[in-house]
Amino acid sequence: MDGGAPGSGASSDELLVAVCREAVRAHGNDTGYRIQLGQALALPLRADYHRLRALLARLEI
Repeated sequence: MDGGAPGSGASSDELLVAVCREAVRAHGNDTGYRIQLGQALALPLRADYHRLRALLARLEI
């Protein structure tokens, strides 16, 4: 992430975090749902470990 330059992925990460936070809230902050969410994010981001860790840290998963 390089601060939001077009095509950098920073803006998409902000959106992803916001959507995930709302999904967690909609599920009553359920621990099981948080785990499923983390697992679901891990699949498409498995090749970008640092980005995945940053996203999970922001979501406190």
